[in-house]
Amino acid sequence: MIKMPNVMPAPAACLVVAAGLLAATQVHAVTQAARFETGNEGWVVANITDLPGAGSATTWDSVNQRITATDIYTWTTFSAPADLLGNRVAFYGGTLSFDLQDTLKDDNADSIATFGIAAGATTMFWFGGSPSTTTLTTFIATLDETDSRWRIGGSPLDLNAGAAPTAAQFLAVLGNLTMLRINADWRTAGVDVSTLDNVVLLSAVPEPAPAVLLAAGLAALAWCRRLRRSV
Repeated sequence: MIKMPNVMPAPAACLVVAAGLLAATQVHAVTQAARFETGNEGWVVANITDLPGAGSATTWDSVNQRITATDIYTWTTFSAPADLLGNRVAFYGGTLSFDLQDTLKDDNADSIATFGIAAGATTMFWFGGSPSTTTLTTFIATLDETDSRWRIGGSPLDLNAGAAPTAAQFLAVLGNLTMLRINADWRTAGVDVSTLDNVVLLSAVPEPAPAVLLAAGLAALAWCRRLRRSV
């Protein structure tokens, strides 16, 4: 007797193909986060003019799982550790979000930079407003040139001093990120205390390819139904 090859029946085969196509549409964004659940995760308090890596350790609030910084410099900032720096091109088009609060702030606080990033001497500042003095405020910056709150060069004190970055400039900075600093000094006179939590880098989720695969998966399911009726 001649053995026939073990071939999957057509209806079953098409279901496998359809399931595979539909599963391929489940694309997830890449996330890198500092949530301070077990410590300050290497974040330091630094003067805005300090070199990367300089500064003193932030204070970890173990109860609320946050970090705090007291105003000890001319312009105090939260400075990110090395594991959030380097090549971050994968996050172009994604977002950087964080929760921030400060106990005191100037009347014109909304006009200064919320945070800044740098690649060597090239700096970019994001002007997204100031935090609340009574509760954590969530900030979300889009990591590309479509976010009009970005300025390259210029001054963190003046939105109009810099220029809107181009896509090429944005990619160049993200490709060699040497510094990420979040403003922790919102009051010119007096000693304010700033709190930071939930710093999250989130990549953009690719859209076109999953959409095509979803359409192909649905078409394959429709074909499976027709094939079942014909057998």
